[in-house]
Amino acid sequence: MASTCLSLKLLVMGPQGDMKFLKDRTESDALSNAETMRAFYERFLCVRSLDVPTIAAINGHAIGAGLCVACACDIRVCATTAKMGWTFVGLGLHPGMAATHFTPQIIGHQQAARWLLTGDTFTGDEAVAMGLVVEATESERVVPRALELADTIARQGGDAVCTAKKMALWHAGVICYKASK
Repeated sequence: MASTCLSLKLLVMGPQGDMKFLKDRTESDALSNAETMRAFYERFLCVRSLDVPTIAAINGHAIGAGLCVACACDIRVCATTAKMGWTFVGLGLHPGMAATHFTPQIIGHQQAARWLLTGDTFTGDEAVAMGLVVEATESERVVPRALELADTIARQGGDAVCTAKKMALWHAGVICYKASK
């Protein structure tokens, strides 16, 4: 029987943000923002709808939008020195990019409220303690460690991995977003 899940992917995250895009959101009306953000969400949330597992390697800063993209991944590995946070409220923005959706599912309501409502930042070690990432390691080991995890997953049965991912997301109540065509 041929595998319907042909290959496993690795998503490597890097610190690239667009502060002008966010600033423009504070200056637009709600209806314009809704349209702009709907199209934006469809592009970034497609990572959640992939049939294959995704791993975010966070080596540096993952602030606001960058952390949200990482949270759309199935597994997160980071540097102990990484600086992370959902800092939207400090910009006067509602925590967007599904932050209020994924964060409580990943770390629980109380922890999510603490970090989403204060806009505080945290380190990789703190991210492990709260359950946001599976592992924090030295900066130079982040990508190699993510690749090791990917290799371990890739050696498993492809269809079994893909169905396990789908069922884990389903049981967790995670909505798998699909981009419109």
